[in-house]
Amino acid sequence: MHASPAMRVILNFKKRSLTEPSQVWGRELKDAVASFTPVVGAAGDRLAHLCLFAEAEEIFLFLLGSEFSDAFGADAAMTDDLEPWEGRITFEREEDEGLYTGLTCLHIAILQGNTRLALIMLDKFPELAGRSLKGIAFKPRKWVRRRAEETGGRRCLPRRSRACDVQVNSLSSFDFGNTTMSLAVCMGNQVICEKIAATLPEGTLDGLAREQDCAGNTILHRVVQHRKYEVLRWLLRAVSDRRTWEIENNERFTPLTLSAILGYNDILHGMLTTPLYARTINVDFASHIDICCNRLVAPGNDGQQKDVINLLDCAVFAGLDSYESNTLAQTFVAEHWNKSGRKAYLRLVLFPFLLVMILAHVLYAVRAQEVQGNWMEAWANNCTANLTYRLECAKKTLQ
Repeated sequence: MHASPAMRVILNFKKRSLTEPSQVWGRELKDAVASFTPVVGAAGDRLAHLCLFAEAEEIFLFLLGSEFSDAFGADAAMTDDLEPWEGRITFEREEDEGLYTGLTCLHIAILQGNTRLALIMLDKFPELAGRSLKGIAFKPRKWVRRRAEETGGRRCLPRRSRACDVQVNSLSSFDFGNTTMSLAVCMGNQVICEKIAATLPEGTLDGLAREQDCAGNTILHRVVQHRKYEVLRWLLRAVSDRRTWEIENNERFTPLTLSAILGYNDILHGMLTTPLYARTINVDFASHIDICCNRLVAPGNDGQQKDVINLLDCAVFAGLDSYESNTLAQTFVAEHWNKSGRKAYLRLVLFPFLLVMILAHVLYAVRAQEVQGNWMEAWANNCTANLTYRLECAKKTLQ
């Protein structure tokens, strides 16, 4: 817990706010926090941030409506919180960004699941809907650099470990994206998502859906990863630009192929039964195979990297049990077996089997030849030794 004097004041009044009306402690609270506004804390936080960190919602709303509202910092974003520790930092900083740079009270309310407070913030400060999180703590991966052979002509059976150079940020495990909409999507709060979309200028949602975070994920990838079905159905209706559903992340997964490889049957079925998606990319649940050919990578059972051929293989790798009740997926397999299934069977099963059998026969023949050669040599040596022994015996008899 934050140990600043301001936080101690907030915690003391939080206890009182649970049992007493604001008319009793309101004036006393104003006098107590007057010296803390608009002072920024050592971590780049304002008094408003501290109220939410302490989950003191009533105190937050009281100060938001008081004469301290401007200095309260409810619409302020956290600044460079690493600047006071510049001399002790042992890692390389990028663009002078702190750990929590860009964090606002709206972001905190969304992460805490506080719908009431988030809606109040969006009504009072609509500009916060477009704020991004820029701090190091919100970037679990700094970047993924593709190798030259991957950006040019692709090799056969590409290996993920060779294809990318992943720079991991050990200071973060935050995996909810970098935008306000991304946080709301990951939390699965459709009410906040709709409010953010209504607050943004017209046409902004499509542009927001094209934005990619440090891992290359869009809000469409995030809704699949966190398996938020209702929000997915809303996004399928709200995002009108079909190209956003074809964007690949750094691992070369589109939202559709990601849902298949994760085995999320409900998410996959939701995409394929939505009119917008069915009109565009699902036409391609056939041609999507060609788009994804040789572009997906999944780990094998032995820990080695195994190449996945197409979307159908993604579903198979996710486990057939996941799609046992999905008649749509079963129909797809039946309809596209002639086009893709036989080709995949030849490439993944029959050809490797024949190759292994040929190699086995060759090795057996070589080994048999070696054994036969060794046996002939041993037989010849035995005959020679036997003949020599008999000659020696005959020689002794004659003497």
